[in-house]
Amino acid sequence: LKDVGLMFDYTFLCAIEKNQRPAWAARYAAIFKGSQATNKYLIVQIFPIVKFVPDDELQGRGPNTVTFEDVKQLFSNLPFELVYVDDDPPVIRKDRKEMTTIWRYTS
Repeated sequence: LKDVGLMFDYTFLCAIEKNQRPAWAARYAAIFKGSQATNKYLIVQIFPIVKFVPDDELQGRGPNTVTFEDVKQLFSNLPFELVYVDDDPPVIRKDRKEMTTIWRYTS
């Protein structure tokens, strides 16, 4: 993976338990750290994003829902800079919402 400059995660965190999320995010940083690419970007499709889901629809959902604040916190201690957020308007998919973000690897 020496030339990786772009990674895309479509369902960011929804399949990962909360206690495993920091290791998952750190793995993206480790892949970029080993890459010789000049520009390194991670495109993240956050789903299901809680910000856009009415409270009454959250009942019965598992622990793997995500907020944008969760994602920002996850990357706060890693060498990523948020460069793009597409949340206005959110994309509707199967009666749930998602948000696209782009993070630049800075180290």
